[in-house]
Amino acid sequence: MSLTRIAPPATYPVDLSQLREHLRLDGVEQDPLLLDYLRAACAWVEQHTRRALMAQQWRLSLECWPSSVALIELPRPPLLSVDEVSYIDGAGVRTLVPGERYTTSAAAPLAAIAPVWGSVWPSARPQADSIRIDYTAGYADPQDVPADICHAILMLVAHWHEHREASIVGTISGDTPMAVDALLSGHRLYAV
Repeated sequence: MSLTRIAPPATYPVDLSQLREHLRLDGVEQDPLLLDYLRAACAWVEQHTRRALMAQQWRLSLECWPSSVALIELPRPPLLSVDEVSYIDGAGVRTLVPGERYTTSAAAPLAAIAPVWGSVWPSARPQADSIRIDYTAGYADPQDVPADICHAILMLVAHWHEHREASIVGTISGDTPMAVDALLSGHRLYAV
């Protein structure tokens, strides 16, 4: 199994004006630096929570359909849409699975697809990248992102803006501020 982001988000859950206000900055001179911090903070939060923040497209690739359970979990919730399901058939041809042949569940915390009731997945050639599931995950609008996630991003950017080195001399330092971990703890997905 492999998971690849094939289209990054077009927006962020927090904008530059919110960052400037949080950091009490008046001008726009530091906007390029703030944008770098914002990109890094969003990537860190997504990695830490195993979630997609803003709408982005992902591809889940499998060698074969699941054998014991037909259900296929789609990482990086929340799920917005399943865009395309395809497989390589016995003749070696990539073939689309029509949308009416599978059902989608976007139930929290994990999303999944499965063949419709009473059917099975079509026969696929067992090889690397035989099955492809392209889907869009994340929140459609920045206002839909939970407030504690947005606040964690603001705090993380503020921490990096204030402490621009990897370590601080003369004090105890950690990887991330404890408050950021606390804000994100309710949104983190854990591997089973």
